[in-house]
Amino acid sequence: MQILDRMQSLQEAQSIDDRAAMGEDIRPLCGLPLAVKDSIDVAGYPSSAGTPALLGMFPQTSAPLVDAYRSANGIILGKTRMHELSAGATSISPTTANFTAVLNPYNVTHHPGGSSGGSAAGVAARLAPWALCEDTGGSCRLPASASGVLGFRPTLGCYNHGDGLVPASFTRDTVGAAARGMEDLILLDSIVRDSDAMTRANGALLPPGVSCQANVDRGLSFAGMRIGLPMGFWASLDPAIIDVLENATDHMSRAGAEMVPLNLSSVISYGNDHYGGALSGLNYFETPRELSRYLWRHSYNISIMQVYKQINDPIVRSSNLQQLANGVSSPLGSPTDFVDFLTTYRPTLTQRWADAYQAANVSALFYPVWTVPPRPINDVDPYSIGPSGDVVGIETTINTLEDAEATQTSLSVPVGMSTDGLPVGAQFVAPHGQDGLVLSLGLALEKLVGRLDPPPDPPACAGCSAFVQNHVVTFDGVGSPDLSSTSSAYNLYFEGPCRDGGLRTYGQESLWNNLIVG
Repeated sequence: MQILDRMQSLQEAQSIDDRAAMGEDIRPLCGLPLAVKDSIDVAGYPSSAGTPALLGMFPQTSAPLVDAYRSANGIILGKTRMHELSAGATSISPTTANFTAVLNPYNVTHHPGGSSGGSAAGVAARLAPWALCEDTGGSCRLPASASGVLGFRPTLGCYNHGDGLVPASFTRDTVGAAARGMEDLILLDSIVRDSDAMTRANGALLPPGVSCQANVDRGLSFAGMRIGLPMGFWASLDPAIIDVLENATDHMSRAGAEMVPLNLSSVISYGNDHYGGALSGLNYFETPRELSRYLWRHSYNISIMQVYKQINDPIVRSSNLQQLANGVSSPLGSPTDFVDFLTTYRPTLTQRWADAYQAANVSALFYPVWTVPPRPINDVDPYSIGPSGDVVGIETTINTLEDAEATQTSLSVPVGMSTDGLPVGAQFVAPHGQDGLVLSLGLALEKLVGRLDPPPDPPACAGCSAFVQNHVVTFDGVGSPDLSSTSSAYNLYFEGPCRDGGLRTYGQESLWNNLIVG
């Protein structure tokens, strides 16, 4: 956990116990604890978004969906670690007095995905039954897949965060949910879901009439269903994950589903052309403006330049300062460009996705969240070992950006383990407003493939901690290190005496210390 206020959590739990003792009905949550990503406002806790400048900033109110959770007699366990400012897919951060990387519970030398790594890893490690994450371009689904839990991206606006979210993208940000089992996820969803997307600011970006009702069909059968397989997302996969992914499609086929290959390449190309590329374009316009608005509305006496200059992670710092400097000259750098995107290009993109469903006569799509298993921390960011063993940009190994641009709803479901013993997830994707469908599909698939076994319990130990330091490489100082320099800007190491006198087996001892004490 990034922030764990034991006294506050215990007081909340005691209050619910006292009310139960007096005969009050404390259902539906009965005091169940919730872990919350550290970019979501919870009154009494800072919302640091994993960055030093915001560590001392305490919001006066909670995000509305947090209030909804407490009103249902739940308690807040604490705030979870994350990739700094939600600006990455690994949740790696150089170790300081207040921040460090999140480790994968199934192998602590590997990353857990990001940016909501602490939420997913905490749920996987049984520190919390469920968690709130956030998904801009995969930030809930990516760590859910890498950490072996469910990760849900609802329709924009259906999870009401109000002004209680440190923003990255007004047009794509949504709070999401992580859980270990589908029934847990469905219950959590029913608590925090809002009734009408059109009452939410970012929900108003959707076409009129989109509903936030999520009616889950617990008896849904794959028999007679047509599920689309976008072949571009299946074309290049690491050999370690191919069998387990194909096993999931085989299960659905044997249950009566028709798995339908389809080509989304022209739709994806249109999105990239008018969005400005997976990690640029609209971000240049949105991110600095949205974060500035958040700071102003919270009356925080700090400027966005001060926030950016104090960023801990050198890659995130360089990227954000570049966004700020280049905003006026970016592919979508003017208000006119932004309006054109919202009124012309994005509706067209969303319609092209809808046309693809209709042309193939499929109810939903199904494809891998990652093209590779979780890599060692020493091997990722800003690059990664790709499916063929070559060094590639890490953004090319994820399949979550494109559907988020097109306002799709999606759910990452654990489907098994890679050949090297790491979790693998695949996602159901459907048009906005079809949240109930993807939850129903997730429940049906879970019945077929089962849940993952929990990660190994950390053995008893004391004083063993994980540290991440910047990996020193030589490059020209512009952008990030190139492929010939390194695939990673980080180095993970462990310090301190452990139960066996040393870390001879990847140091599971460090996991508990890293997640609880830090």
